Amino acid sequence: MLNNPVFLQMQSFFALALMFTGVYFRNKRSLHIKIMLTTIILDLLIIAELVFFRNATGKAMRFVSNPLALNIHVFLAITYTLLLVVILVTGYRLYRGQESIRKYHKAIGITTVIARILVFVSSFWAVSR
Repeated sequence: MLNNPVFLQMQSFFALALMFTGVYFRNKRSLHIKIMLTTIILDLLIIAELVFFRNATGKAMRFVSNPLALNIHVFLAITYTLLLVVILVTGYRLYRGQESIRKYHKAIGITTVIARILVFVSSFWAVSR
């Protein structure tokens, strides 16, 4: 079941829906934090699943010989993963009271959501044959 692409797409869709839910509750701080942390953990678990059960790193290492769609998807996925680190750092600083970072957190948050949508869409393109 873990190797089933439909199951992986369902997990990815659920994580994206959860992310939209977290954005919706952005004005309810405690709920927003819980939902977004859950989303990030779920996305990191999906990445771990790809690496350990689907040999994603092996496929990505053949970057030059990969089809364009897979290369674009890998680029977007790496960008999204890096954005997760930045959003966690800015979110933590905001949580600790550093209000001056709010505008950066919001801008990075929007960028992160867009990147997540692009990763989701490109995943269909990357696996199509």
